[in-house]
Amino acid sequence: NMPTDAPHLVWGNIYRSDGSDAEDEVTVTAYVIGREHDRLTTTDPALRVSEGVFALQVGDFDHPWQAGETLRLEFQDDPRFQAECEIVLSWDVADYGGSFTLTELPSSWALHQNYPNPFNPTTVIPFDLVESTTVELAVYDLLGQRVALIQDAVLPAGHHEIIWNGRNSSGDQVASGVYFVQLRTAEFVATRKMVKIK
Repeated sequence: NMPTDAPHLVWGNIYRSDGSDAEDEVTVTAYVIGREHDRLTTTDPALRVSEGVFALQVGDFDHPWQAGETLRLEFQDDPRFQAECEIVLSWDVADYGGSFTLTELPSSWALHQNYPNPFNPTTVIPFDLVESTTVELAVYDLLGQRVALIQDAVLPAGHHEIIWNGRNSSGDQVASGVYFVQLRTAEFVATRKMVKIK
């Protein structure tokens, strides 16, 4: 399994979540994970998008590639539509990456009502991020004490749903009652009321 700069085609299909066709002007950035500095974009002849199909000649990277490496593709069409994917390279002549849907990014920050609500024992907490940011999602009791930290990580822009299993930071099920979920980023803070039932 030696590195090579031999020709290797990666291709796939691109669609938009609103049902419209992905434009030929889709911007694509491609790189092998671990070599993020060695990138190909749609300004390079090796990476093309036409009529909803993308094609990439992997042998045109500055550094040799090898089977088993992971290729990352990031798509953007229009400022509000984007997608990303990862493809493990093979020694075959070509790898079909699959079909990818460009989803519309939210235009505003939001913490939506959890569902189901009331819940027992789990609930889904949906929220929207306008841009990639560090997200802290925590649950508090009526006294304002933090019961559980559900999420504390950088998340990409987009629509997200995180399941809370109804457990506190110690791993124990919380008692039935009223709780508050809070979404906190550098740009946005919002809180919603949740009710756990027996």
